[in-house]
Amino acid sequence: MSDRSGLWRRRLGRCRGIVLLAGFGLAACSPFDETPPTATEAGVPQAPQNFAVRPEDVPGLVDNNWVASFGDEKLMSLVDEAMANNLSLKGTAARLQEAEARARRAGADLTPQVDLAGGAGGGGPIQEGASSQFNLGLQASWEVDLWNRLGNAADAAALDAVAARADYRAARQSLAAQVATSWFVLLGNGRQAELDQHNLDTLQHAYNVVDARVDAGVSLPLDRNVAKAEASRAGEQLAQSKGALDDAARSLEVLLGRYPAAEIEGARELTDVPPPTPAGVPSAVLERRPDIVAADRRVAAAFNRTASARAAQLPRLSLTAELGGSSENLKDVLDPANVVWNVLGNLLAPVIDGGRLQSEVEIATAQQEEALSDYAALGLQAFGEVETALANETVLLRREEQLKLALDQFRQAEQVSMARYEAGETNYLDVNQIRQDRIASEKQLLAVQVERLKQRVNLHLVLGGSFEDSEPTQAPEPQQAMVQTGN
Repeated sequence: MSDRSGLWRRRLGRCRGIVLLAGFGLAACSPFDETPPTATEAGVPQAPQNFAVRPEDVPGLVDNNWVASFGDEKLMSLVDEAMANNLSLKGTAARLQEAEARARRAGADLTPQVDLAGGAGGGGPIQEGASSQFNLGLQASWEVDLWNRLGNAADAAALDAVAARADYRAARQSLAAQVATSWFVLLGNGRQAELDQHNLDTLQHAYNVVDARVDAGVSLPLDRNVAKAEASRAGEQLAQSKGALDDAARSLEVLLGRYPAAEIEGARELTDVPPPTPAGVPSAVLERRPDIVAADRRVAAAFNRTASARAAQLPRLSLTAELGGSSENLKDVLDPANVVWNVLGNLLAPVIDGGRLQSEVEIATAQQEEALSDYAALGLQAFGEVETALANETVLLRREEQLKLALDQFRQAEQVSMARYEAGETNYLDVNQIRQDRIASEKQLLAVQVERLKQRVNLHLVLGGSFEDSEPTQAPEPQQAMVQTGN
């Protein structure tokens, strides 16, 4: 029995030596591996030292947890609710899980596949009686990645998973921005409804004054017609603003995963716009924004797929090995005397395929060019979005300051004109014109104040700032280097 065991061990050692020799002696780096270009090489314009709109800014870090910067506890709770219940975000999370599973599956192609096989059967001449046969063994197969075809494919899948993780982060940031924007719109619409109610009350009071003066014969009937028409128009404006308030509530409820019943209520006052936020430096936008990071990783993945498609045109080496025993008695299946092994190497070289492999190379090359173009366009678009958002901050602040001054003047003029009308020194048409100017200024001011809040949210979004203290766990890094961004 010891001689048989020694022979069995020597045979196994020889099998292992053949596999290791094939794996480490033949495997080599693919001659088709390429390094993805930098951001500037891909076509993204060279980033300046500072943003053009605010060159005087001292470079600083972009705010994290920007939702908290508004100091609105209700907003923070709504964002948390949306992160837990938003259905679109759950779909993005599922796509991330799929990409990570695909990466694990692609990586499994680089490792040997081992299966355990067993069987039992019987047969023989009917008159002599049946005989039984039992077998048990291991079957292993492995494709030696001579030209890094499988490695490039695995790296591409891993890069896709990293891109999907960035897509998930981008979706979370976008959802937080949508919730914040919808919340501020809800607050603005609620404030507008209050202003319209106040204007309706004012115009109804003015109508009563005009009506009494017409009855007393000190004002013309025309004044009463104008006053009544303006009160009716104010009632229509109030109905419109209440409808817009309900619409805003329903939109926010959908984002939160609630039934859109228009039951959510906003605060009575607008949230204050926080102090200016640091914008950092332009080159950091390419590294920080998750949508650009995702596009960057897809460029690298496209290069890997092109290299893999080219390597597929070269010969492939596959190794298979079997180790097992067979016996008429189950207890003797693993007896060394009944155990046999077999190792087989298989070299497969494509000769005629009707142009299929070359077509795969052309498809991968076209996808690589598409990914590069998408990345370059997105990078340039990102710079434009940040510059525009920074400019809007300045413009909207100036507009708000001027509208506040105009509104203050219109309010004083309205009080004086109404007093003069009651004293019989002017007609009601003059009073009404000034009042309508005051109402229009109120609406413009409120709209600009809401827009400032929305633009601040948009600035955080285009800068790539996080809305939370900690980032989600990152996906495993791929084997090969990522695309490097330009300086």
